[in-house]
Amino acid sequence: MTKNKAGFTLLELIITISLLAILAVVAAGSYIGYQRTFELESAARDIVDNLRDAQGRAMASENNLNWGIHFENNISGGPFYSRFSGSSYITSDETFYLPSSIQFNTPTTGNSLDIIFNKLKGTIASDLSIIISLTASSSDTRTISVNKAGKITSN
Repeated sequence: MTKNKAGFTLLELIITISLLAILAVVAAGSYIGYQRTFELESAARDIVDNLRDAQGRAMASENNLNWGIHFENNISGGPFYSRFSGSSYITSDETFYLPSSIQFNTPTTGNSLDIIFNKLKGTIASDLSIIISLTASSSDTRTISVNKAGKITSN
């Protein structure tokens, strides 16, 4: 007489649980990498959108002024950028802070950079670029460029 036993052995259960644990670790790592890349892309898109907004205000000659974006890589208080009107940054119309996972590479720490769009034309004085990266990995960067003609690009 033979006995039929249904079920799993302890070894089969240990192997299955181990494989599931390995898959979970790999999936979590991929998700975290994807989330960081998404945050970097989102920050670059926000900067481009705000540059285009300032350029549009300048081209519309809103308040009969130039419009620009001031980028500040603060040592304390965190990096931010502000929309302003006029020929130089004195006060901001609106300020935007980078997420804590994102940093400016350009401008460098303790420095600032202004991109000022000329009213009616939407052009700037010279080609300029802003570089952002993940704080965890400064090798993963996005460059936002504005050429003299006012063309805004991001890569």
